Amino acid sequence: MKFPVYQNLFLLVCLVSIVSCGGGGSSSSGGGGGGDVPDDGITLLDSLPAINSVSTMNAPHFALSHLATSGLTYSYSEPCSLTTSRLIIRGTSDIDDTSKNRLVDHLLTCDDDLTADSNQTITLEDSASQTLSLLFRSAASVTPANERINVVEQETLPLNSIGNITALTLLEGAVEEADLSPLVEALVNSLLNDIANDELPNLFNPLSEYDVVTQTVLYESIDPRGNVSQDLSGLIVFPDTSGLSNFTPKNDIVLLTHSTDLTPSDKSTSGPWYNLAIVLASRGYLVVVPDNYGLGNTSAETETYLQAKRTGINAVDLISSAINSGNYDDVITPSAGAKNVAIAGYSQGGHSAVAAWQEILHNRQGELKTTRLYTGAGPYNVYETVKGVINYANGTCLMDDYCRYVNDELVTAYAVERILPPLLQYADTGLETADVITGTQLTNDFTAGFIGNLSAYNALKALLQLSSYTNITNPGVAFSDSTLDVYFYHSNYDRLVARANSDEFIDSLGGYVQGIYDVSDSCNSSNIQLLYANVSEVGVVHGVCGIIMIDDLLAEFD
Repeated sequence: MKFPVYQNLFLLVCLVSIVSCGGGGSSSSGGGGGGDVPDDGITLLDSLPAINSVSTMNAPHFALSHLATSGLTYSYSEPCSLTTSRLIIRGTSDIDDTSKNRLVDHLLTCDDDLTADSNQTITLEDSASQTLSLLFRSAASVTPANERINVVEQETLPLNSIGNITALTLLEGAVEEADLSPLVEALVNSLLNDIANDELPNLFNPLSEYDVVTQTVLYESIDPRGNVSQDLSGLIVFPDTSGLSNFTPKNDIVLLTHSTDLTPSDKSTSGPWYNLAIVLASRGYLVVVPDNYGLGNTSAETETYLQAKRTGINAVDLISSAINSGNYDDVITPSAGAKNVAIAGYSQGGHSAVAAWQEILHNRQGELKTTRLYTGAGPYNVYETVKGVINYANGTCLMDDYCRYVNDELVTAYAVERILPPLLQYADTGLETADVITGTQLTNDFTAGFIGNLSAYNALKALLQLSSYTNITNPGVAFSDSTLDVYFYHSNYDRLVARANSDEFIDSLGGYVQGIYDVSDSCNSSNIQLLYANVSEVGVVHGVCGIIMIDDLLAEFD
């Protein structure tokens, strides 16, 4: 579907606080819209850049989201020439406004630069003559492309130090928090030995060719409001090719997106994903591993946990910065066209891996191309995942896929401490933290109102759905990637992240990518079933399946 685009600059004649400009909202920290908007305006739900942010002026791209009725078309006025304009449309769930049955996400990319240090306005108008305008400011100056990587720490690891972690050590780490009786502990230890021997033949096979260089870096991207930031951190790992005359670069750059409680730039030597990065680099790959915003160098801020657009942009900016820096030319396959990227992530990282693929697909064509996507046990339907927790807290759990295994010890904490805080911090939901969270629990008014579909929670629900990859009504626009193969890992016995997430996402992708492969057999083995039957802690099978995925990746990236 193609929508008309008007190339004139819409001049701003009112302040952001005047509601007739659209957006606005009542939250000083919010990134999107909300608030009081006249009947002839579109209410901005979220945007990057956010209102009043200072954003990049170099070939920028924009995202604006709002609720709408079905069947509308849109035109745009923007301060640059659009290369692409994509519209991703989702059906809505549990929104207390029957006229707003669509969640519309506008993705716009420019092919030229903005004027430095000046006010900019993007305006969209729908076919019902409703309008929305977004004001931001272009950055006064932007770091040159070849200077967007700042190496703050570098270390060289010799070949004989690589791959020295054992499969059994990793498996024991996955169950170390479980409270087991001596008899069950003996059984579990036997099962772990069997899993290590039967399911993990490659962990960690020290099949390596090169010494490895690890770099803790700062790089340029955006903060959660879309402001240009040089504070984001991450890890870049690559083979040490100094003195080599016969090195042949691999065809793919590898992007690893981290799981919960992992900060790649910390370089935890006991962690499986850090060791995976080291082994892949020792086999000749350039591996980039971003810290999520709110971790590493930005740890003083609220983490953008499961914030799809924000994590996708930040992750892909690290790849782009690495390529444009020129620092890694020796280990990148020379090509005039788009560079190949293989992406892998598990759990939170599985969700982030899909976000990075979506960012490349919609905004970085010509520069990057995703060849392989390995995604494991991610909460791809963030909305239903959180709704399951709220149903549990509200006493209305009907034992469906998203509520069956919720408990206070772990799953509720994910919603209270990780998923909801960035929505309350970085978008205008019309809610204060105290309206939603009290101590370590959800408030009774919130759970009852959310399940009761009160209109006060429409914006929060829509934002959760905006970071989900399900219920998309035009999947041909959202997912069409004819050269991409997608590999899924998710145990049927996962108590932490419902398997229904993967099943729904696989259904959404059907026919729109080159190949879809559910490679979860090892995560459903008889050993895993016995582990599930004997250990009730929700995260154990989830963690073991992640280790199985890493083992398979070592076989894939030889």
